[in-house]
Amino acid sequence: MTAQAHKILISDAEKNSRLDKLISDKIDGVSRSLAAKLISGGNVVSSVSGKLTRPSHPVKENETITVYIPEAKPLDVKAENIHLDIIYEDSDLIVINKKSGMVVHPAAGHSSATLVNAVMGHCKDLSSIGGVIRPGIVHRLDKDTSGIIIIAKNDAAHHFLSEQFKAREIKKTYCAIVSGEIKKSRFAVDLPIGRSETDRKKMAVIESGTRKARGSFTEFELVRARNGFSLLKVLPKTGRTHQIRVHLAHVGFPVAGDVLYTPPAMYKTLSHKKYFADRLWLHAAEIEFSHPASGKIMKFSTGIPDEFDIFIKNI
Repeated sequence: MTAQAHKILISDAEKNSRLDKLISDKIDGVSRSLAAKLISGGNVVSSVSGKLTRPSHPVKENETITVYIPEAKPLDVKAENIHLDIIYEDSDLIVINKKSGMVVHPAAGHSSATLVNAVMGHCKDLSSIGGVIRPGIVHRLDKDTSGIIIIAKNDAAHHFLSEQFKAREIKKTYCAIVSGEIKKSRFAVDLPIGRSETDRKKMAVIESGTRKARGSFTEFELVRARNGFSLLKVLPKTGRTHQIRVHLAHVGFPVAGDVLYTPPAMYKTLSHKKYFADRLWLHAAEIEFSHPASGKIMKFSTGIPDEFDIFIKNI
């Protein structure tokens, strides 16, 4: 398989820049995350240091960086005829309302019936930036989170949307039902998140400066509260893994149905409640972004799902 080579001569102004950021800035269609994968995969060579494998490598003045971008492999993920709730579609992107319980892309234990399998059954032209198992995937939702997700149909759209996510220009709104009656009409959580030291499947709030963590900020608005539960409007300002779930669990109001982050004693007490264990009660309800081709502001909303209203009214 051949690879396309891109050469970058480092200027005085660019010296000491991070390697992954420099590559993303210099090569169209390459996001910072893709640059990091290329570096870690041994596809980046320096005229000074040879093969580079650290995304954080500081480049040197007059150093020539050669980036080899492999040709996209033929997709080996099978297209499947699975119903999709498509909110909007054009030649650049698809906006889908994903159901709870659907995995976004194939992974260990989930080789079929994923959103990618379904999208491939609907549309053969997808961006290749996400790789063989994640074609078109610009961002993701947890398996048990429902709601709006954007799929890119071409590499230009993928890169444009990825840059908007990276710059935090895309506005997202979620709704969540949480355990406990919240009294405040509005509150925010501004606490860094990192990998849990006790359970590698979980994320956790990490004390600033103690070890690797990333700044995370979430705003919450109370919609209604009754009978031991609250319905919230959630506005994440950053996009960390499990951010909403971790922040809510940390302040004592875990998302209803969240087996991973609800304290076991609380989960056991609440699991018999009507609707509680039916699903994870978190939904990506609204998204706003600039269209990759026209630049027009696009806004899509599902509103609060009927099942959320039924839950909060019938508990």
